[in-house]
Amino acid sequence: MGVDPFLINMADVARGKTGIPFIPISGVRSVEYNEHIGGVHDSAHLNGHAADWYCSNSRTAFHIVKSLLDVGINRIGLNCSMVNGKLEIRGIHSDIDQRKTQDVLWAKLYG
Repeated sequence: MGVDPFLINMADVARGKTGIPFIPISGVRSVEYNEHIGGVHDSAHLNGHAADWYCSNSRTAFHIVKSLLDVGINRIGLNCSMVNGKLEIRGIHSDIDQRKTQDVLWAKLYG
């Protein structure tokens, strides 16, 4: 099983809107790997309904999030870390899991 083709298509359209490369950092996960990295037990990654994208800076993060929202992806997470005392967005989570609450944005601090 791979990432849902509908999500891949939506991400491709979003990527075309920004002109910014969307570099995948996470797609489908096994239960074991999801547990190992601290993923939630009902993660959309487990059923192929989620993908995470690398983000190099806040401007890139803004354009990725905006383009995902523009194409109708309405579950977005910001994967953050502390760098020199500053909160930095390092990844953007996107999912189309209809079992979960829609129209949400969250942030998670790693390390």
